[in-house]
Amino acid sequence: MGWFNFNKKDKSKDHSRQLFDYSCKIFADVSTTADFLCQKWELDQSQWFAVLFEYLYLVLNMTDRFAFINMSHEKRDKLMSELVELSISSAVDAICHKWSDAEVTKMKEECLENYKVGLKNWGQYKVLYPEESKKMGDTVFWEFSKCVATLVGHEEDIEYITGAFIGATGLYKDLDAASFIEKMK
Repeated sequence: MGWFNFNKKDKSKDHSRQLFDYSCKIFADVSTTADFLCQKWELDQSQWFAVLFEYLYLVLNMTDRFAFINMSHEKRDKLMSELVELSISSAVDAICHKWSDAEVTKMKEECLENYKVGLKNWGQYKVLYPEESKKMGDTVFWEFSKCVATLVGHEEDIEYITGAFIGATGLYKDLDAASFIEKMK
């Protein structure tokens, strides 16, 4: 009996490991994107923070879209709750480690609320990015990119919108949310 239990794959550990690994990859990629834009656009710390978390919310939204298509309602809810909590909590802990516990807790709550707002706002757009030779408006990535440009004080500035758009498409390709969801089924 012990041998059987030893060889039996522990799905709970595998699930947790994959969730942790994906969350780490999200943070690393989102941080790299935010750092690049921070240098390119000469952002201050608060703008960098806002951009980083906007990208984090976008990636979680993209992952949720793939989960919606490929998982049962119950599995999706459980997975996304875990991923959102882990990703936001870990990001806030990493960035705000010098803050008091009360400030960190408050920031986590604010970020979770902001994620929910983003989920609702971007939920109205059915297409992530435009098909070739189609207009860019009314897609998640375009509307997201306009939001990022606004966050850094360059509303309707095509250079900033395009830069944010390129960052979003790069994250989309690099993170491959579809493969993560497939593994987690």
